[in-house]
Amino acid sequence: MPRQPQRDFTGVTRLPPWLCPSCGLMNDAVGTVDGSPGEPQPGDALICLHCAAIRMFESRTVQRAPTAEEEAAFASDPDWAELRAARARLLTMQRRGFRTTQQQRGQGRPQ
Repeated sequence: MPRQPQRDFTGVTRLPPWLCPSCGLMNDAVGTVDGSPGEPQPGDALICLHCAAIRMFESRTVQRAPTAEEEAAFASDPDWAELRAARARLLTMQRRGFRTTQQQRGQGRPQ
C-alpha cells in the first residue's frame, strides 16, 4: 500500500522520496507559497530548494520541465507571479549563504 502523505505542523506535506531531475537532490516534502498544507496535483509547480529549478508535477513523485505554454503563462498568471517571487527570494537567500541540510552535507549534484 502506498505511503499516505503526512502533514507536519509547518504546513509541509511529506511525500515518498524522489530525486530532483535538475540537480539530483533527494526530496521528500513540498509546501505552498502561502504556507497552507496541500498535496501536489499534476500540473502544479515546484521550486527545488537546492538548485532553484522550476519543475511541474506529473504525479506525486515525478516532475518535468515546464512546457513552452506553461512558461508563457508565467508572465500573466498571478499564481506564477507568486512562484517567481518565491524563486527570487530563494536565490537571494542562497546568495546570502542559505544552504539546505543536504547542501551542507554535500549531497546533490554540484551547481
